Amino acid sequence: MWNISYEKPTHGLFKDRTGQIFGRLRVVSFSHIKRKYKKSLSHWNCACECGNEVIVEKSNLINGNV
Repeated sequence: MWNISYEKPTHGLFKDRTGQIFGRLRVVSFSHIKRKYKKSLSHWNCACECGNEVIVEKSNLINGNV
């Protein structure tokens, strides 16, 4: 089962992606982190050039799967 946290991490390994652009998406803010065992998946609130807003997992942003 996944644990979900809505607090932005403060440790040094966490990279704030706010303001970055990935394809047509601009990262607006941190959404949440899903944790299971040692795996953590950060999710970000993004705005598309077309005006839609979506929540996207970090790995999808980095790998261009948006």
